[in-house]
Amino acid sequence: MSNITSLNSALPIIQSHGYLIIFVIMIIEGPLITYFAAFAASLGLFNIYWVFVLSVLGNLVTDMVYFGIGKFGNIAFIRKYIPKSKSRLINKLAKYIEKNTGKTLALIKIIPPLPTPGLILAGMSKLSFRKFFFYALLIGIPYSLFFTFLGYYSGVAFSTFEHYFKLGEVIIGILVVTILVFWFLFNRFAVKLIQKMKLS
Repeated sequence: MSNITSLNSALPIIQSHGYLIIFVIMIIEGPLITYFAAFAASLGLFNIYWVFVLSVLGNLVTDMVYFGIGKFGNIAFIRKYIPKSKSRLINKLAKYIEKNTGKTLALIKIIPPLPTPGLILAGMSKLSFRKFFFYALLIGIPYSLFFTFLGYYSGVAFSTFEHYFKLGEVIIGILVVTILVFWFLFNRFAVKLIQKMKLS
């Protein structure tokens, strides 16, 4: 009973300050934090709509920071620290950003190794701030929506199974493994897409 009482007393604190905390962390690691925040929302800790809005904003902040580094930073200094092994990929990405901005930025967003150098490269290109913001928002909304839905309905499923079978720890373990497998397959699919575009 003491644990339940402590949790109940902590809930108002989590709910009142949690949005700021998850927003800051979303700027650093958007997809996974969106997933877990949405999962928590399904349990009543957060409002799912605010989780989605914060996820979109967090993605935008991150994207604009990297774009700004490329646009206003020291280009010679940035190029100096680009690994030689990545230079071929970087050069091809630069061409694709100019020729097919939307598709290239979408691929940059979903392939784990590419977001940081890719978004900085977008800033170094001739891409305007307005055009980048438009595509970043256009890509960011379904991107955040996907992880929000995935987290929320994972939480709903967890609550349902836990209620009927009382196997909370087992279900959490299965859920974590499922997420990891899904993330691995998702990344493999993204890599195949970029290979078809001959970026690597």
